[in-house]
Amino acid sequence: SALPEDFIALIADELNAKAVEFVQSAAGFVSYKVKPQLKTLGRRFGKNMPLVNNLLQNGDGTAFVQAIQAQGFFTLMVDGVEEIFRQEDILTEVTQRQDFFTASEAGVSVALDARLTPELLEEGFVREVVSRVQQQRREAGLEVTDHIALWLSGGPAAMDIVTRHREEIAADVLADSLMLGETGEGLVKEQNINGEDMVFALKKV
Repeated sequence: SALPEDFIALIADELNAKAVEFVQSAAGFVSYKVKPQLKTLGRRFGKNMPLVNNLLQNGDGTAFVQAIQAQGFFTLMVDGVEEIFRQEDILTEVTQRQDFFTASEAGVSVALDARLTPELLEEGFVREVVSRVQQQRREAGLEVTDHIALWLSGGPAAMDIVTRHREEIAADVLADSLMLGETGEGLVKEQNINGEDMVFALKKV
């Protein structure tokens, strides 16, 4: 990779990203649309400009840009003549690949994969449950070191997730006991987690 492992871990943590991967080219994440630079090509091609414009805009813009990056030019047949086009001859527009967000600065491109898999959605649900419990702890006036008894109840989908992540949730919120599907004691609150109605209850032990 291009950075030390601890830097990569910091980037992933700050962006809440599952993984950080370095690639040699951003071509897999963006595509390019190419238009003629009239200031350089207008005088050069004159009456053939409509043809040049059509060839550039309907051609493989990404291949044109990659050729310029690799060798400084690309060629096209214009009215039976092979013509050379360089960076100063074209204008480029960047199109993001679906489900990716990209940005470029100083020759470095970053692509964020925004696709939400079922696993990521479930992980996000668990993180939100933990966040709501932590908020409810503060509302109950508890210290960060206080241990609690916790009750979580809700619909089948919500309970399926929290059941499978029961130990993780309990450890994160210092719950010595975690009862599922039961009416709780102490501070009781209704919560809506990603559209799922739940009831949280907790008290200090």
